[in-house]
Amino acid sequence: MGLRVSKSIASLGKPIQCLMLFLLLLSSVLCTCAMEEETGVYIVYLKRREALTSEALEESHLRLLASVLGSMDSARAALLYSYTTAINGFSAKLTPSQANELKEKPGVLEVVPSQTYHVQDEGLRMMSNMV
Repeated sequence: MGLRVSKSIASLGKPIQCLMLFLLLLSSVLCTCAMEEETGVYIVYLKRREALTSEALEESHLRLLASVLGSMDSARAALLYSYTTAINGFSAKLTPSQANELKEKPGVLEVVPSQTYHVQDEGLRMMSNMV
Protein backbone atom coordinates (compact mmCIF):
# COMPACT_ATOMS: atom_id res chain seq x y z
CA MET A 1 0.00 0.00 0.00
CA GLY A 2 2.81 2.43 0.85
CA LEU A 3 4.38 1.73 -2.55
CA ARG A 4 1.18 2.74 -4.34
CA VAL A 5 0.99 6.00 -2.41
CA SER A 6 4.57 6.91 -3.27
CA LYS A 7 4.00 6.04 -6.95
CA SER A 8 0.88 8.21 -7.04
CA ILE A 9 2.75 11.13 -5.44
CA ALA A 10 5.61 10.65 -7.87
CA SER A 11 3.19 10.87 -10.77
CA LEU A 12 2.01 14.33 -9.66
CA GLY A 13 5.17 16.07 -10.78
CA LYS A 14 7.80 18.16 -9.01
CA PRO A 15 5.79 21.36 -8.37
CA ILE A 16 2.93 19.48 -6.73
CA GLN A 17 5.36 17.35 -4.70
CA CYS A 18 7.10 20.48 -3.44
CA LEU A 19 3.78 22.09 -2.54
CA MET A 20 2.66 18.99 -0.65
CA LEU A 21 5.96 18.83 1.24
CA PHE A 22 5.67 22.51 2.12
CA LEU A 23 2.11 22.07 3.40
CA LEU A 24 3.14 19.05 5.46
CA LEU A 25 5.99 20.99 7.07
CA LEU A 26 3.79 24.02 7.66
CA SER A 27 1.11 21.97 9.39
CA SER A 28 3.78 20.37 11.59
CA VAL A 29 5.11 23.79 12.64
CA LEU A 30 1.62 25.15 13.31
CA CYS A 31 0.71 22.15 15.47
CA THR A 32 3.92 22.54 17.48
CA CYS A 33 3.31 26.26 18.03
CA ALA A 34 -0.28 25.68 19.11
CA MET A 35 0.81 23.16 21.75
CA GLU A 36 3.42 25.43 23.35
CA GLU A 37 2.33 27.67 26.19
CA GLU A 38 3.59 31.18 26.51
CA THR A 39 5.86 31.82 29.48
CA GLY A 40 5.37 34.65 31.92
CA VAL A 41 7.01 35.80 35.13
CA TYR A 42 5.54 34.29 38.29
CA ILE A 43 6.37 34.95 41.93
CA VAL A 44 6.44 31.85 44.12
CA TYR A 45 5.92 32.36 47.86
CA LEU A 46 7.23 29.60 50.12
CA LYS A 47 6.98 28.74 53.80
CA ARG A 48 9.72 30.45 55.80
CA ARG A 49 12.73 28.26 56.59
CA GLU A 50 14.62 29.89 59.44
CA ALA A 51 17.96 28.10 59.86
CA LEU A 52 19.12 28.34 56.23
CA THR A 53 21.57 30.78 54.70
CA SER A 54 20.66 32.83 51.63
CA GLU A 55 22.75 30.48 49.49
CA ALA A 56 20.99 27.40 50.89
CA LEU A 57 17.58 29.00 50.29
CA GLU A 58 18.49 29.83 46.69
CA GLU A 59 19.66 26.24 46.17
CA SER A 60 16.34 24.97 47.55
CA HIS A 61 14.52 27.32 45.13
CA LEU A 62 16.50 25.84 42.22
CA ARG A 63 15.73 22.26 43.31
CA LEU A 64 12.01 23.04 43.56
CA LEU A 65 12.04 24.64 40.10
CA ALA A 66 14.01 21.69 38.68
CA SER A 67 11.35 19.30 39.99
CA VAL A 68 8.87 21.01 37.64
CA LEU A 69 11.15 21.99 34.75
CA GLY A 70 13.07 18.73 34.54
CA SER A 71 16.67 19.80 35.15
CA MET A 72 18.86 22.12 37.18
CA ASP A 73 20.02 23.81 33.94
CA SER A 74 16.42 24.63 33.03
CA ALA A 75 15.81 25.87 36.56
CA ARG A 76 18.87 28.15 36.44
CA ALA A 77 17.71 29.56 33.10
CA ALA A 78 14.18 30.22 34.39
CA LEU A 79 15.07 31.65 37.82
CA LEU A 80 15.05 35.44 37.80
CA TYR A 81 15.50 36.26 41.49
CA SER A 82 15.57 34.51 44.86
CA TYR A 83 13.94 36.32 47.77
CA THR A 84 15.73 35.31 50.95
CA THR A 85 15.57 38.24 53.39
CA ALA A 86 12.03 39.47 54.05
CA ILE A 87 10.26 36.50 52.43
CA ASN A 88 11.19 33.05 51.21
CA GLY A 89 10.41 32.78 47.52
CA PHE A 90 11.56 33.42 44.01
CA SER A 91 10.49 34.78 40.65
CA ALA A 92 10.84 32.68 37.52
CA LYS A 93 9.77 32.40 33.90
CA LEU A 94 7.05 29.73 33.80
CA THR A 95 4.14 28.58 31.70
CA PRO A 96 0.70 28.60 33.34
CA SER A 97 0.75 24.80 33.62
CA GLN A 98 4.19 24.87 35.28
CA ALA A 99 2.89 27.51 37.73
CA ASN A 100 -0.09 25.29 38.54
CA GLU A 101 2.20 22.31 39.08
CA LEU A 102 4.33 24.36 41.48
CA LYS A 103 1.22 25.31 43.48
CA GLU A 104 0.79 21.64 44.39
CA LYS A 105 4.32 21.21 45.76
CA PRO A 106 4.84 20.94 49.54
CA GLY A 107 5.93 24.20 51.15
CA VAL A 108 4.51 26.42 48.38
CA LEU A 109 2.13 29.01 49.81
CA GLU A 110 1.17 30.83 46.62
CA VAL A 111 2.17 31.24 42.97
CA VAL A 112 1.03 34.48 41.35
CA PRO A 113 1.75 36.24 38.06
CA SER A 114 4.15 39.13 38.51
CA GLN A 115 2.59 42.56 38.17
CA THR A 116 4.13 46.00 37.86
CA TYR A 117 2.45 48.95 39.49
CA HIS A 118 3.15 52.53 38.43
CA VAL A 119 2.68 55.27 40.98
CA GLN A 120 0.94 58.24 39.50
CA ASP A 121 2.70 61.47 40.37
CA GLU A 122 0.02 63.84 39.07
CA GLY A 123 -0.95 64.87 42.59
CA LEU A 124 2.65 65.69 43.45
CA ARG A 125 3.01 67.73 40.28
CA MET A 126 -0.13 69.70 41.10
CA MET A 127 1.08 70.39 44.64
CA SER A 128 4.48 71.62 43.43
CA ASN A 129 2.76 73.99 40.98
CA MET A 130 0.74 75.49 43.82
CA VAL A 131 3.81 76.38 45.90
